[in-house]
Amino acid sequence: MKNDYELEADLLSYPFCQIVDNKVNIHIYHLHFHYKIEILYCLNGELHVCTDEQRTILKKNDCLFINSGRIHSTEVQIDNQFYNTAIPPHVLLPAIKTLPDDYILLHDVDETIKHMLKSLRDRSDRLHIKPISQQETAFVVSVANSIISYFAMNSEKALPRPRRDDSLLEMISYIFDNYRDPKLDTAEVAQRFGYSPRMLSDMFNKNLHIGVKRYIDILRINDAKSQLISTTDNIDAIAERVGYDTVRSFYRVFQKLTGVTPGDYRALRNQ
Repeated sequence: MKNDYELEADLLSYPFCQIVDNKVNIHIYHLHFHYKIEILYCLNGELHVCTDEQRTILKKNDCLFINSGRIHSTEVQIDNQFYNTAIPPHVLLPAIKTLPDDYILLHDVDETIKHMLKSLRDRSDRLHIKPISQQETAFVVSVANSIISYFAMNSEKALPRPRRDDSLLEMISYIFDNYRDPKLDTAEVAQRFGYSPRMLSDMFNKNLHIGVKRYIDILRINDAKSQLISTTDNIDAIAERVGYDTVRSFYRVFQKLTGVTPGDYRALRNQ
């Protein structure tokens, strides 16, 4: 069965939480994976989640932790309401960044986790109104660390660990951890993981439907977009921070992917 990588789920570089309220039809999200950690908290009704071959039914006040890169599918039932939270591992403290469990299921959890998720969701809603500030970024990162710490304390309730090949996930994780390094390119990733650049590109195009270079550029430009609207830092400094060794390259790629220059993007968003 095909397991799709969800690029869109990984584009935001900070924690995000939304509420899903389904009243009409059953929605099925087929087997997929992404770099971000996903947390599902059932508020009402039932939410069905398949983790590899195991089917889990979340009922009111049940909460499921899905670690980075773990394959899963969801069936959103009628009259089902739940929090859907995405947390990028790179914002987590080292002690909890490597939480080993694939899936942790907590039944009838207390109000602590619900309060933290609601707090994260309230901040996420504001993103649709105005850009997230540095202070708000720090707040959501702090809440995200608290949420993952909660699951770390309950890791004995992990679901069975499946067997799978994690080579593609390891490469995705490596790129996420190092895309700000200007030396990171297709050849460097290929050499590190024992592939030729051509073989690596073919693997990415087959599984992610995107080339390695474009994938790295998307991560860098997305990071730059976030910094452009949340800081007043010089554009040249931002270009260097996200991994471009020349400002000219940054401007060229930014305009290619967004259709506007970095300065115009900042001005438009600030309006």
